[in-house]
Amino acid sequence: MAIYHGSAVLRNDGTDSITNKKDLNAGVSIPVKVEKYSDDTDATLYDINDNPIANPVSTDNKGNFVFKAADDEYNIYFNKGTADEVKQERVQVYSLDSVALLTVNETATLTDGQTVVTFSTENTTGASFHINGVGVDSRLLTSEDIDQMETTLTSITLFESYPAGTVITLSKNSGTGATVDANIRREFVHNFATLADAVSSTKILAGDSVNLKERTTGNGGGAMWDVVLASSVTANNDNIVACTGVATLALVYADGQSAHTIDSTTQLETTDLPRGSVVLIKEDDNMKSTIYRILSSAAYALLTPWRDDVELDNGNFARVDGSKKDKVAELPNPFVIAHQGGVLVYPTHTLEAYRACVAAGVVAIEEDTHPLLDGGLACHHDNTVDDSTDGTGNISDFSTMGWQGLKVDAQNWFGGQVYSDLKTTLFSEVLSEIGDKVVHVPEVKGDSSGVKVVDALVSNGMELASIVQGNTLPQVQAAIDAGIPAMIVSSAYTPTELVTNKVEFVGLATTESDATILSYVSAGVKVVMYTPNRHVDRTRFDALGVSGYFSDDPVYMSKSGYKLTKDPFKNKTYYHGHLGNNFDIETRGYFQNGGWGFPVSAVSKNFVLQGWGCPIEEDTYTISGSITFDDSAGGADSANIAFAAQTDDNFQDAAASTDACYHAIFRSSGLFILYRMEGSSYTSLGATSMASIAQGDTITFTIAVSPSQVVVTRTDISSSNQHSTNDTTYRGGYFHFGRNTAGVTFKDITIT
Repeated sequence: MAIYHGSAVLRNDGTDSITNKKDLNAGVSIPVKVEKYSDDTDATLYDINDNPIANPVSTDNKGNFVFKAADDEYNIYFNKGTADEVKQERVQVYSLDSVALLTVNETATLTDGQTVVTFSTENTTGASFHINGVGVDSRLLTSEDIDQMETTLTSITLFESYPAGTVITLSKNSGTGATVDANIRREFVHNFATLADAVSSTKILAGDSVNLKERTTGNGGGAMWDVVLASSVTANNDNIVACTGVATLALVYADGQSAHTIDSTTQLETTDLPRGSVVLIKEDDNMKSTIYRILSSAAYALLTPWRDDVELDNGNFARVDGSKKDKVAELPNPFVIAHQGGVLVYPTHTLEAYRACVAAGVVAIEEDTHPLLDGGLACHHDNTVDDSTDGTGNISDFSTMGWQGLKVDAQNWFGGQVYSDLKTTLFSEVLSEIGDKVVHVPEVKGDSSGVKVVDALVSNGMELASIVQGNTLPQVQAAIDAGIPAMIVSSAYTPTELVTNKVEFVGLATTESDATILSYVSAGVKVVMYTPNRHVDRTRFDALGVSGYFSDDPVYMSKSGYKLTKDPFKNKTYYHGHLGNNFDIETRGYFQNGGWGFPVSAVSKNFVLQGWGCPIEEDTYTISGSITFDDSAGGADSANIAFAAQTDDNFQDAAASTDACYHAIFRSSGLFILYRMEGSSYTSLGATSMASIAQGDTITFTIAVSPSQVVVTRTDISSSNQHSTNDTTYRGGYFHFGRNTAGVTFKDITIT
């Protein structure tokens, strides 16, 4: 097992006007929940003496917490389940070599305030000492703490007195003397109530981390410094931090006019550092340069690491726009990318599609980019224009002017009736209009256009809001060289090859095996699946730890913000979750007379998920509406409703299916039949003879589901109009509308 200790940092203060998020504060008496990263189960926790303790643990009066757990990766939550929840994902808890835990004995405190710590190991050569515990700063002990003259092979004498239960950690180092390993150093954090306390402390070493519980000036509450810029800092009453005596450190940011530095004599005002700014610390030539992000609106609640692989301008400082945010780093996990702009809901690669994605809250959009004859970049999926425009031929044969002259014939292939007079789109138009409202995920078509894509992103300031994708390493190399995250959409490269070449993301097909997907996840490569559109697919891949999805129906795939209680058919276009077994109109249905369906009879079955109203979470609900039999030969022709389906997978009504639901059949002969579907088998739940339905007739119906009963009623007739069953196998879930041979239209559907 290994000890882990840290400080709770919470969003529990005033809302920042720029980020629209709450300010950061260290939290006292906060529940800290620890769950295994692999399966989200509760971790088994112990105290420093290996005694089992409750999960969650609670922070102390300085915001600290400490626990022991088995070596593993964990998610750590502060205030889980509340509006102030904060999650630290994939925290590694691991044991260090040659560590002995030494507990202070309360009887060993000397009268002059010193503490003698005894331990059993005799191998202390080259060791360093760390201290942590309730009410104690977690830090490296130095000569300011230890009376070196009293150090023996079996004990150390500390200048200060510490309470019983305090833990001293003895750590062996790869170096000599008191130098501490980087893996150890980053675990140790000082906690102070105010900046003044931190400034006056003699315990802070350059590079140490500092938590501040509160601010004495400025807006908002306390925050965290992840790095102390200097061995000493000072503050005044104007929210200014001065770095002194640090010739090897410089802080660079951009205000739109010029670059600025902080050196041993420069002070930086709060107003120069808007929250969300990106800055660079340039250390001396023998040390690493690191990009940081401003966390707070107060200058002395300063930095958090962002990226360390940015190419420096002229060998000195990176040019970073201080007003930009790293949109890629802020993506949720998992995130959903609108494939072709959400092609199942919006016309592919049109500005109308991208605008709608932004309005619906989609976090990322894909643009397939093709080079045009004169060097421009077109947004289009295929290599030719034949399928979705009024033109013919290869995209590469069109100039920018010729491309802009084409029309998108959405009504001929999309099915919705609201889109007309749409034009084709240039990549530059998307970047100009959409900007950094979302993350752009352009796909490079052909090795030669990678540089053009990157140039377009850079010239529009989209470096922090882009992931460049391609099928090969040469296609994304320009993005890697520019410090823009890259994705290879192929399993042709091994996880090791992607990591070696600094490719952060891999796009994998849904046909890949679980073992293949897990091999990339385990290597730290962020996996993005293409192109699932249903919740059942997301359930599978979420469990494997993937980072994102390309989806043709991105809002539905995001599983939030789309559900309705009344059908959207009057909009005359497909809505989120309105998914057929294929993409074409013939299997997704048509809109007419305020309704939707398949108005012309055919020798076939068609079923379409009504995801706009799914999933239904309650056990008690009613689905009601009307069905018009537009085209029917009578007899066994039918309108069909599958409901209480346990997943949103395709409903097939076939022997080899995985259907798990009820299946209601309204035949034009008047016979109503109800089945319970159980995969490849089905069970009849009875039938009722009702009034026959002639071509052109409209029936109205209700399907009332309760915990104990299902009742189906034809409300257009008054007698022999009801069928019921006490079967309780399925409740809630998803529902599908469809037909068998008959031409039918569904209308005025409500869920109550």
